[in-house]
Amino acid sequence: KEALREIEEFLRLELADKPGMDKKTILELEERFHRGIECMGNEDWDAAIEEFTYVTRIDPTSEQAYSNLGTIYLLKGELEAAEKHLKQSLEINPRYKPALVNYRALKKLKGEPEGAQGYLAKVRDTVRAGMFKRWT
Repeated sequence: KEALREIEEFLRLELADKPGMDKKTILELEERFHRGIECMGNEDWDAAIEEFTYVTRIDPTSEQAYSNLGTIYLLKGELEAAEKHLKQSLEINPRYKPALVNYRALKKLKGEPEGAQGYLAKVRDTVRAGMFKRWT
């Protein structure tokens, strides 16, 4: 009962924030987002990119999906793509902390590649530990 109540509350909040979507779409996006997180944990970057890109196509207001895309591209060393997605996340929510932190690291990486390597190692460890969550 408690789990069902939590799902209903989640859907109520999401529908309030995304008036153009229905419950089925929201649940599908949530499933795809979680699959993307799982792929990140397995370091299956291309599959994770596919999942988060799908989420952003259907919900272009998902700062979390854009931030995760930026993080993946940052880890892959694709700095232009990382910057594009992190900026998009910050356009949606300028105070979204994961995007802010990773955007600063990206800037440092561009200016001082050696200095940002330790940070990137921490991000990889976080991803490997499965610590990326929906609402971080």
